[in-house]
Amino acid sequence: MRFTYQNSGDCWKCTERTNVTNKQSMRSERDNPNARNFGLQSRDMGKAGLNALKEGMKSYSSISTMSSRFNQFAEYSRQELNIRDMRQLEHQHIQQYADHLKDRVTNQELSVATAQNYLSAVNRVMEIARGDKMLHVAAVKDAGFEQRSNIRTENRAISEEKHQDTVVQVDERLGIQLELQRNLGLRFEESCKLNADKAYNEAITRGSITVSEGTKGGRDRIIPTPSQKQLETLENAARIQGDHFSLIPKNMSYQSYQDQCYNKAPDHFQFHGERHFYAQARYEQLTGCQSPVAAGIEHRAHHQYMADQLGISKSEAREIDHSARSLIAEELGHGRMSITNNYLG
Repeated sequence: MRFTYQNSGDCWKCTERTNVTNKQSMRSERDNPNARNFGLQSRDMGKAGLNALKEGMKSYSSISTMSSRFNQFAEYSRQELNIRDMRQLEHQHIQQYADHLKDRVTNQELSVATAQNYLSAVNRVMEIARGDKMLHVAAVKDAGFEQRSNIRTENRAISEEKHQDTVVQVDERLGIQLELQRNLGLRFEESCKLNADKAYNEAITRGSITVSEGTKGGRDRIIPTPSQKQLETLENAARIQGDHFSLIPKNMSYQSYQDQCYNKAPDHFQFHGERHFYAQARYEQLTGCQSPVAAGIEHRAHHQYMADQLGISKSEAREIDHSARSLIAEELGHGRMSITNNYLG
C-alpha cells in the first residue's frame, strides 16, 4: 500500500495505490501520514524535516548537515510565509525561497554553492516527506543560479581582522572552535566533536593529530601540528573542554549546540571560511608562494606566476603545485585533489 497526497484547497487526502514494493510504500508505515507535517512525528517543521532525513538517508553526518540547512527554510516559512505545516507548502513557496537565496547571493551574503546546498536540502526533505518530486525546484534551470565552478575565483578565506573581531564577539568555547577550524583545517562539526585533550597529547608526542569524529564519510585523517600556534590552540581547547570528551557542552546534543553556535555567530559569518584560510596558509607554507585565489591570479596562469616568483621552471612549479594540493586534500579530508580548486583557486 502506498499513500499519495492530492491538494484540494486546504484539504489533503490520502489515496491508496496497490502493487508497489515495500521500499516504495515506506511512507505508509508512519502512524498517520495524513497528519501535520505528513506524520513525521513532530509539529515543528524543522524537527519533522530531520525525521524525514532519518527515514530516507543513512549517513549520520549528511543527515546532520542537511537538517541544519533545512532549518533555515523552516524558519523562513514561519516568518515570511506564515506556514508551519509541510502540507501547506506549494511549488511557488519553494520557488520564492529560491529567489530569496538568489538575492542573498547577489548581496554577497552567501556563495552560490552554499545557496544551492540550502535549496537542495529543501528539495530532498520535501521529496522524502511527500513521496514525490512535485515541489522540486532546480537551482540552475528553475531558479536561475549560475553553474557551479570547482575553481574558486573569489577568496572566501576569513581575514585575520574579521577572525579576531568574531572571536571577541562570541563566547570562549565557540571562539576556540574558530581557532581549531583556522589553525587545523577542521570542519565545524569536527571542531565540536574533537576530543581536544586527547588531540593535544597526541600533538605533543607525535607531532600530528588524528581526526575521527564528525568527519565526512566517517574517514579518519591525520593533520600535522608542527607550529606553536597549533599546540596553543589545542591546549586552550583542552582547558575549555575540561573533563568532557568533546567541546559540545555536557547537557547538549550536537544538533542543539550547532543551532546555538549558528545563532551566536555574527550575521553573514561563514564558518567554512576559516578552513579556506587554513588551506591557503598551508599552501603558501608548502610552496613558498601564494595560492592563485590569494594572489589574485587566474588558475591557468598560476604555474607561470609561481615559476617567476620562485625562480624555477614552469614544469617544476607544476610539480610543486600538484604535490602541495595532494597533501592539502588529504589534510582537509577530501578524496579528490581537484576539490582543492575550491579553496585555492
